[in-house]
Amino acid sequence: PPPSPPPAADVAELVTKLGDEFDALDTANANASSTLAAKTAAATGVDKARATFRNGRLPGTAAGTTDKFNIPFGTVGNKVRIAIKNVPAAEVKAGVGNLELDDDDGDGGTGASTNIPIAAIQAALAASGLDANTSIIVDFETLPNYRTFESAGTDTVLSDTIVSVTVLFFNSTDYLELPLNSVLDSVEIVIPVNSTNKPAAYEYTCFYWDEDLEVWDDEGCSRKSVANELLTCSCTHLTDFIAVAKAIIELSEEGNTADTALETNTISEESVFNIDIVVVLRERRLGLYTAAAFFGVYLLLMLIGVYKDLSLLRNPTVPAWKRLIDEGSPLVSLAVRVLAASSIFAWYLRVPGEIDTVKQRVTR
Repeated sequence: PPPSPPPAADVAELVTKLGDEFDALDTANANASSTLAAKTAAATGVDKARATFRNGRLPGTAAGTTDKFNIPFGTVGNKVRIAIKNVPAAEVKAGVGNLELDDDDGDGGTGASTNIPIAAIQAALAASGLDANTSIIVDFETLPNYRTFESAGTDTVLSDTIVSVTVLFFNSTDYLELPLNSVLDSVEIVIPVNSTNKPAAYEYTCFYWDEDLEVWDDEGCSRKSVANELLTCSCTHLTDFIAVAKAIIELSEEGNTADTALETNTISEESVFNIDIVVVLRERRLGLYTAAAFFGVYLLLMLIGVYKDLSLLRNPTVPAWKRLIDEGSPLVSLAVRVLAASSIFAWYLRVPGEIDTVKQRVTR
């Protein structure tokens, strides 16, 4: 038989750790002198505490059951809601219907929910080379938005709640995430929203947290409906999700200008989330590519300079172009003088450690 998972960790200890990390993040966000790096580090602490709680409680959920945790912390009203569903192998193998989860543990919950096609889980198991009889666990979380310092772009307001969905399996030693992104056509995510914090000229859209780029993005997610303070999204992957209110842009009658009624004065203090800090981290790649291109050009010019120096050492003659100053026509002579005085090589072709440029050595 496959090895059994480790015993479940104590709930009270896990709750304390998670609450402490959220409290530390609240402190960092409230501190006016906190840097973006400090806030990011605090958010990373919350990420680790979430993973610790999840992995510590997964073994305690029996097959065919769903355990729910309602964890208050810090300021009154702040809660983390976690639902862990252990889906038996037989149910997964049957491949019928959807796996449905919500955060209602008897108090009504927030209205957040999800349903995942079991057929997609079957396909993911096959694509990963796993046995069709593998049991899986779904981790569903509803949390306060602890990335308040991040932005989803210009003229956007992030909602108060993050909804997270993860599918895992036990691989004999650890719980690992089952990669569904390549086989998932669509999964429904319902996110609670607070329309009182949304300016009138904004509308809700569906965003997810891109773990690679560390930025909120909407690729692969679309809005299905908004009703009763709930945003229903359809996405092709699983991760952390959030509702983002974006400014509605309406074209004028002339069709060449855009008018936006941005009633930013109606945004509450809790929902502003430092909109002025627009961190578009996706552009990091473009910056790296640009820097690499400039370095490549510099390296090429430097190699040309080395080649010229070696040529002059072997044959220290006056360059042919320099003779044109005296022997060429007035127009050619003028052109050569201009080039000799302002050529890009005069300033960029300098071998590291050398005092003179190639131009200085050639024309002295």
